[in-house]
Amino acid sequence: MKKYRRLNEYERDLLALWQGEHLTLREYARRLGRNVSRLSREIKRNRWREGYVAIHAQSKADERESKKAHGKQELKNPDVYEYVTDQLRGGWSPD
Repeated sequence: MKKYRRLNEYERDLLALWQGEHLTLREYARRLGRNVSRLSREIKRNRWREGYVAIHAQSKADERESKKAHGKQELKNPDVYEYVTDQLRGGWSPD
């Protein structure tokens, strides 16, 4: 099974360049060795004004990654971790 790999800055630059050349999504996928639907989601998710701008897309991706990493910090505190695990073992819902 393949592991999911995020697009990197270089791949985003290529996408923006190829969009200017009006290539198809299938051609992007073939050139990058990626799934067509993954690239489609990338372009839709990071569209800016008239089209796809790599620097804007990378900025949004970095921001999402930062928020995701920040959200996991709470359980690094041993007291919080112990409290949460005790409550889960006691039958509490993760919600």
